[in-house]
Amino acid sequence: MKFIVTMFFCIGLAGSQAYAGFGNSQNDKILETMATAIVLQDMEDGVIVLQDEGNLFDQIRQFIEETKTFLLETYDYNGNGRIDFGEELDGVVEFGQSILLTLVDRDYDGVIQPDEIKALVDELLATAREQISVLACEQIGNAAERAGPWLRFRPVLNALYQRCLVQGYL
Repeated sequence: MKFIVTMFFCIGLAGSQAYAGFGNSQNDKILETMATAIVLQDMEDGVIVLQDEGNLFDQIRQFIEETKTFLLETYDYNGNGRIDFGEELDGVVEFGQSILLTLVDRDYDGVIQPDEIKALVDELLATAREQISVLACEQIGNAAERAGPWLRFRPVLNALYQRCLVQGYL
């Protein structure tokens, strides 16, 4: 997830110079990208903790919307509801570059190296596999409970259930 957000962030900032003055949709994309990167970093640092109850995606979306509002209030110096060319855009881009370096630059040399991107991708894949396994095993465990003693007659479900047990997800 971190890699996807980082790449989205890079693309959003790259396009911001050309489109920031045209309409609110591009400005909203820039704010969305920055807010997502900030929320992701705060989650990683433990500043934001998601609650177990409710939809996690809704919680993340709420944090992103609150952060977008904060960014707009911080960088919209003239109060017109958008990030304009010039000082406003320069402030957003400078802030965004610092976030990008914080997210990706592992050796803190100010340059994003290919091995840093690879490490980020590897982390992303490991995290995605872990999260998918946790969610899938929860559903598999529920289905196995419903099957009860008939689980032995459902070989695919039984095999998946055993795998989840062995891996410690249940």
